[in-house]
Amino acid sequence: MTSEGGAVPPPDRAPAAPTAVRHRMLATATVLILAVGVIGGGLLLTGSPPASPLSPLAQFGAAAGLIALAHLARFRVRIGADTISVTWTEAALIVGLYLAPAGWLPAATFLGAGVAWTLLSLFTERRTPMEVVRIAAGFTIAVAAGAAVTRALTDPRDVAPTPALAGAATAGALAYVAVGAVLAALALSLHRHVPFWGTVWRIVQRKALMVVGNVLVGLVAVVMIADDPQWLLFLPAALWLLQQTYGLRLLADDERRAWQEFARATGALNQLDERAVATAGVAGALAFFGADQVEVDVLRADGRRRRYTADRNGVLRQEDAPAATSRIGDDEQTLTRTLTVGDAQVGELRVRLPRSALPGPRERSALNAYGDALGAALHDAATHEALLVATARSSYEKLHDPLTRLVNRSAMLSRGDSTLRGLPPEHPVALILLDLNDFREVNDVLGPAAGDELLRATAERLAALVRPGELLGRLGGDEFALLATTLPVT
Repeated sequence: MTSEGGAVPPPDRAPAAPTAVRHRMLATATVLILAVGVIGGGLLLTGSPPASPLSPLAQFGAAAGLIALAHLARFRVRIGADTISVTWTEAALIVGLYLAPAGWLPAATFLGAGVAWTLLSLFTERRTPMEVVRIAAGFTIAVAAGAAVTRALTDPRDVAPTPALAGAATAGALAYVAVGAVLAALALSLHRHVPFWGTVWRIVQRKALMVVGNVLVGLVAVVMIADDPQWLLFLPAALWLLQQTYGLRLLADDERRAWQEFARATGALNQLDERAVATAGVAGALAFFGADQVEVDVLRADGRRRRYTADRNGVLRQEDAPAATSRIGDDEQTLTRTLTVGDAQVGELRVRLPRSALPGPRERSALNAYGDALGAALHDAATHEALLVATARSSYEKLHDPLTRLVNRSAMLSRGDSTLRGLPPEHPVALILLDLNDFREVNDVLGPAAGDELLRATAERLAALVRPGELLGRLGGDEFALLATTLPVT
């Protein structure tokens, strides 16, 4: 098993944090040193191989070839937002222990896994040489643990298959699974900061069915080799059926996980605030797609574009950005969806997948469905915000004179009544009524616009004289009223 979470950022992206890069390099170096150690130790302790129908080179080549085939036929399993590879190595380990000395298997694994993952990187996945070395070294350590456990219980070579041999081989396969799960969980915890033991448990759970099948395949193959190697000619058909069964089971698990994650992600979009919706949209896309980075651009009512960006470490950035720029670039790893409701564009969603997970039709269909839900949520949030603004404006205009922005007659009466009721009976108050002399002549001579300007200027001068606690309003026409409640008591 190996984690597929790690990826080297392309040139158009910001580089990973130096601490994270150092952690990955340190982990790779540590795993590689351990792998070299177990390879050297195994070769030194084995010495000259015992007599066998196969030459030493053929034994080593057969073991390395089995490991390579086991990796080329691997499955990818989702663990949270990351992916691990599940191979047929348990079966290859059991058969390899029967064909070659146990001490040779770590070296054969490093060679076979290295060749297999180099081919996968060239044709199906893009991986750096450092990643290929780390993967091969991790499998080497796990196989060394399995071989050591089996060899400690019995010598599987040149003996007839017995229950004791089957038990020893099964124990070795379980040791391989345990060490592989620990190494995969360690890589995920360093890369994603996820709980270590919880990840180990989830990996074992997802792989349990395949472990049982792989062990049975390995034991059956050993029995066939011991009885008559020609029986192996019937094995490929059974392996093909088992491969299809594994694939359908993993596909069903992945579909169930995807629907659960989609329900959680879209349910979190049920917000009435733009920032809350965009933040939930970014977080949901990171988890749903297992993305390296997500951007959500929101088109505001004033024409500005608000951008929300987050990476797999959960760091959210918010900024105003021009439409032509993007932090995550635009290449085959990036999926883009314009967010629309009807004919109205409300934003844009960009999702950058890991290098080991090239987007296909399934991912594009999922992006369309998720983008529609996010676009509808952003549109609802914008509509709600506009409704709040309209409601506030309506409430304000209901109580204020549109020309002078002073309280109108209705508000003057209601607020004045409320103010007077809150004062003691003996408290002195004054109601001052004002109007403008010859105001009609201003309108007749200079026009209504000049009259309106005169009313606004008058309102501004009166408002500048009002003391705290006093109420100034326009009753209509050129009439104003001032309710003074701060008079001195005499």
